[in-house]
Amino acid sequence: MKKRLVVFGLPILIILVLVIVNHEEISAGLEEGVLNVLEAAFPPDFGPVQELESGWAVVAPTLDGILSDGEWAGAAVVEIDATDKSRPGVASGNSNTVNLRETRGIIPYSSNHATVYFMNDANNIYVAVDVTDDILDFAADRDDTIWQKDSVEIRVDGNFSRRWSKEDNRFGGSPIILGDGKRVRNAGPYIESAAAAKPDGSGYVVEVRWDSKDFAETIGFDVAINDSDDPKIGNRHAQYYWNGREDGGWTNEREWGVVHLAGETASTGPSVNSPKADSPE
Repeated sequence: MKKRLVVFGLPILIILVLVIVNHEEISAGLEEGVLNVLEAAFPPDFGPVQELESGWAVVAPTLDGILSDGEWAGAAVVEIDATDKSRPGVASGNSNTVNLRETRGIIPYSSNHATVYFMNDANNIYVAVDVTDDILDFAADRDDTIWQKDSVEIRVDGNFSRRWSKEDNRFGGSPIILGDGKRVRNAGPYIESAAAAKPDGSGYVVEVRWDSKDFAETIGFDVAINDSDDPKIGNRHAQYYWNGREDGGWTNEREWGVVHLAGETASTGPSVNSPKADSPE
């Protein structure tokens, strides 16, 4: 009887030792798992699906990663941040400042926020994303690691199919542009882009042209901003969106917002999607 107790007691003792030694890692894993289960069972109210009236592009912008004066004057403008868990600007559930789990799903305004410009003409849609970022990290050594660095994802559902899985063609896709413009992923020949860091080091600008011939008058659209604050870690520490609410939204067109494309007679004045009331001016 005593031998059996020793035999069965040894594995339990080993498990207890492992728990004591690695209690912080195990605790963090359990916390993450519990939070994921709770959010799946009781999803938070992120607010209404975002809609935007596009501006009309009288003159096509020059794609160079620079927002020249007047170049985006006719565009619809969207201010986004992830300082809370409401649209516009919802952070992925695992987004947080590095090593601070208590800020799960929250990105401080001083760390990262963005302004998005959207307009179209008869043949193309044009998107510019002006990102303010306190720490820049563009050190992606391969195209398939861009999304782990400071970068922007432009998500378009041109035929408004609202598919569970994006089409990965001219009518549906999610290209990723590194903030310094040196790497681009998932961009077909119907997409042209440019990006550059701001001269003062305060962030970066991404500009995109997407061939929109035969697009529906109303399209699906979203922007995801990836934020990396520590090159040594290798993974981004945050991602947030104009309309989306989860990391898996990159392939699910139903997670994206709605844009009504402009006709040639549309006003050239900007349509502004107001920032959150608690965001700094």
